[in-house]
Amino acid sequence: MSSIIAEGEDYLNGAGDRGDAAMFAYGAAKFCFAYGGRTVARKLWPGIAWAIEFSLRQKTTEGVIRSDSDELENRFESGEANLFTSCLLYDTLHNASLLAKELGENQDVVRKLSEEAVLLKLAIEAYFGERVEGYETYRYYKGNEVLRTAYDGDLRA
Repeated sequence: MSSIIAEGEDYLNGAGDRGDAAMFAYGAAKFCFAYGGRTVARKLWPGIAWAIEFSLRQKTTEGVIRSDSDELENRFESGEANLFTSCLLYDTLHNASLLAKELGENQDVVRKLSEEAVLLKLAIEAYFGERVEGYETYRYYKGNEVLRTAYDGDLRA
């Protein structure tokens, strides 16, 4: 997936899959809760469910979510799987399980979403949890050895 130019006539950059499906599902689920309308939520639910399924098909053997790039479209290295996409889907799975329950979806759907969230949380910890530059933190991708920040040491800036 890539950024779509206005009116859908072309695409920008061709960055590949940046986790766009996870971004859509995350935003749509959050919108449903904020808006509070069941009719709109029921209309958005099939798209949310599809985006989650697409994202889960990107799962690596380590259980995190593969993406060609990230929201920064390769301006920084992001590896085969990055922390952003996996964390975004983790939160999405949690919210979607709550939304599915609220919409009266089948209990198997609700349970599967909740179980996938738990599995992804464990995979995120195992895959990304690491010591980076002396800090117990999360690396952004496998092999990442520097903190991903623009902080230059001056808090007044």
